[in-house]
Amino acid sequence: MSRAHPVPTFLKPCLWSYDIRKLDLIANAETILTQVLNYGNWRAVRWALATYEPATIRQVVAHPRRGQWFPQVLNLWTRMYRIRLPSWLVTVAIRDVHPNPARWKATERYRRRWAQRKHDLHQPKIRRR
Repeated sequence: MSRAHPVPTFLKPCLWSYDIRKLDLIANAETILTQVLNYGNWRAVRWALATYEPATIRQVVAHPRRGQWFPQVLNLWTRMYRIRLPSWLVTVAIRDVHPNPARWKATERYRRRWAQRKHDLHQPKIRRR
């Protein structure tokens, strides 16, 4: 199978659970960037920064996958790209090996309130006569 945009073999340590022969740089950009930014060495991170547009990296960091990020790594990249994530999204994105059910309930309540507030902000205002 010929791929248009193959993944370099030196990224194999970052993508250990994936078959890099089947990955494509464009089609699997979110997966590749998430893994490289979390697990990559300096060479892999420099490669990612040189390969992908800043807007693509910013998009991946601004919309983190659930349970895929280490706290320090997510903090680093959100600060570098000046992205403010709601606390519930950070909690959901963080890889947690010891989950706390009470924290998830609180996170769900906060997410609902945040979504409602965001919804209320975008509701068209009707002028009363």
